[in-house]
Amino acid sequence: MKFLPTALKVALSSLLITGSLSASASDIEVEETKKLSLSGSDLTQFKIDAAAGFLVIEGDEGLDSIEVTADIAAYNDKYQLSLVKKGSKAVLLADPNPESSINWFSNGSAKIDLTIKVPKGMSLDIDDGSGNIDINYIDAEVTIDDGSGNIDVQNIGGMVHIDDGSGNLNLSNISGKIKVDDGSGNIDIRDVKSDVDIEDGSGQIKLVGVGGEVDIDDGSGDLLVKNAKGHVTIDDGSGDIKVNGLSHGLTVISSGSGGLSMEHVEGKVVTK
Repeated sequence: MKFLPTALKVALSSLLITGSLSASASDIEVEETKKLSLSGSDLTQFKIDAAAGFLVIEGDEGLDSIEVTADIAAYNDKYQLSLVKKGSKAVLLADPNPESSINWFSNGSAKIDLTIKVPKGMSLDIDDGSGNIDINYIDAEVTIDDGSGNIDVQNIGGMVHIDDGSGNLNLSNISGKIKVDDGSGNIDIRDVKSDVDIEDGSGQIKLVGVGGEVDIDDGSGDLLVKNAKGHVTIDDGSGDIKVNGLSHGLTVISSGSGGLSMEHVEGKVVTK
């Protein structure tokens, strides 16, 4: 099992949450909505650095600019919000409390909620502290480094790479490869045309409809792989394993302490 870095990330997240700021809703001094826009005609990548708040991104085939709506709730007017161009990259910074290095994991009310529309062909590179993430209709690579919060990613034409501390992951209709390094939370992945690589600490995993190979290194939680066209490799610590409808065989490096159930598996099967 190779999930020590992920486990450390989860432990750090828990520590920060436990020691979070004492600020409350009564400390909020600024509540406003701002709109930012940047021409995207010569941009290929969108880099987002968001501390706290939800993040919703939708690709639009007919759009030639980046349009951001930011709903701000901050302790003072020192919050950071900017959208600038750096070469062929757009960079968005949204931090409701830059004076604190741990505000992303705080249960306080300081946040900047972001609703964004981008050209459909623009790749995304997201560094997010806390809050749910919802991404839809992007025909390029999507990379997410997230602390906590649920992540929903749908209708993506490129590779998806997620490094996540905690929160549920839901991915569907992905054309490129998927690589997930997850600490805790359930993972549900459906309708993928390419390979799926998962390194997970804890939580249930469901994979349904994978066009390529599957490689799973899992700590704990039940695991289901259904309708995979490529070879499936599983290294599991604990939890039941169920596989159904595999076209190119199965290798189970370790089934851990749970049971193993197989149905409609074609090709070579190796269990150790």
